[in-house]
Amino acid sequence: MSAEIYDLAGTRILSCQEVCDLVSCTPQQIEQMEAAGHFPKRLQLGDSWFGWRLTEIQWLIYDRFGPATADPAEPDDWVAF
Repeated sequence: MSAEIYDLAGTRILSCQEVCDLVSCTPQQIEQMEAAGHFPKRLQLGDSWFGWRLTEIQWLIYDRFGPATADPAEPDDWVAF
């Protein structure tokens, strides 16, 4: 076996469907962004199974959209109706 060995202890690996749900993209759009270098590289975990590290997808979302504007746990930020 000549594939690279990854230390994945404690790392959550997301499936393609989970990533699509998080970033609101189709698998084809993700492939295009990967090819253009605008998306984290997938981890090949088997002959037909691959995934992405949760932390890399979280950073992608943070880089694109920035931090959340308000922490829902902070009552001072709540708007009264």
